[in-house]
Amino acid sequence: MKLKPGFRIGSSFKATFSPTGDRLVTIGKRITLWDVLARARIATGPPLAHTSELDWSPDGKLVVAKNTLGEVLILDGKTLAELGRFSGSGFGEGTEVRFALDGETFVDATWSGSLMVRDTRTGKVMWEESGEGLRSLTSTPDRLNWLYTRSTSTGYHVIVRRWPFKEHPGAVLSREEERMVWDVALSRDGRLAAVALSAGLSVYEDAGIRGWRLVAERRDLPTSGTHDTVAVSPDGSAIAYSGKQVATVFDRELNTIHETPMPYACAVEFAPAGDLLALGDWTSAGLVIAWPPA
Repeated sequence: MKLKPGFRIGSSFKATFSPTGDRLVTIGKRITLWDVLARARIATGPPLAHTSELDWSPDGKLVVAKNTLGEVLILDGKTLAELGRFSGSGFGEGTEVRFALDGETFVDATWSGSLMVRDTRTGKVMWEESGEGLRSLTSTPDRLNWLYTRSTSTGYHVIVRRWPFKEHPGAVLSREEERMVWDVALSRDGRLAAVALSAGLSVYEDAGIRGWRLVAERRDLPTSGTHDTVAVSPDGSAIAYSGKQVATVFDRELNTIHETPMPYACAVEFAPAGDLLALGDWTSAGLVIAWPPA
């Protein structure tokens, strides 16, 4: 079965595909699960005030959700039934949450600077590292390569790291002085990184023993003024960006190859096969389009 273009997902602050691409989970008024091939809503999750982050376990059996107060939900990946709820008390406000390699632990991060590995069943902290404030966190689908940012007194450090964290210290990919870093993204193989900045975008490539090198940058992009997002296609050939009233897709050199006007674009996400692109919007204008468009 092939998906036709024009699959609408309504209000969607965040949207992320399951590892097989057959399901999509979004944050709107509630956490919502979609059957991608049927283009239909199939489940609604339990209430979680101010939900801000989502992720799938590597096997697609679980969904983790987090709100701006640090409260975490573990949900069934087929029904969104609640399997666990962990209070944010004592953890503080935080950024993205991501499942780790085994799906039995998840990586949690806080704006106050704690990077944690926590047990999926109990919420117990299994490993923790402190530092300056964490603002963005992502990984490759295999959870072996990670990318996150720490705030400094003058800007942000973008940090690349291998799993497991306890065996691999982070290395600074770039130093963004006096510029806000909104979001970071990695290609499937972990060799290409995209960094969304204040009104700009930077692309880095892993040059092996020579480290990471800047291969393209733009400083003239529309910005929403809230939280612009970025995503890299699985093959690293395209980079999607949500800015003010438009979702834009660039090639690796950051030449514009596609634009979709949207009232309040706020999220972008490629499907694992690279054949679909989810475009989130604060209003009811969110949608999934075929990629590349006809």
